[in-house]
Amino acid sequence: MCYSWQMCLRMQRSLCETHDLDPAWYHTAPALCWDAALKTTGVKLELLSDMLFMIQKGIRDGTCMVVKRFAHVSSK
Repeated sequence: MCYSWQMCLRMQRSLCETHDLDPAWYHTAPALCWDAALKTTGVKLELLSDMLFMIQKGIRDGTCMVVKRFAHVSSK
């Protein structure tokens, strides 16, 4: 048990030194790996708010149910 605690401490120190990331702030290992990859590559991501606004703008209210094989839309 003591050995696993030492391994975790060693991993934490290593990540703090190499990537300047503290694993104690991450809930999952994939989130930590994602941030380490972004920090290593230097990639800047755009905000998803513009894409979310575009998707929300395209969504219309209501439901649609087609009972027949052929449906004709009369909207102009």
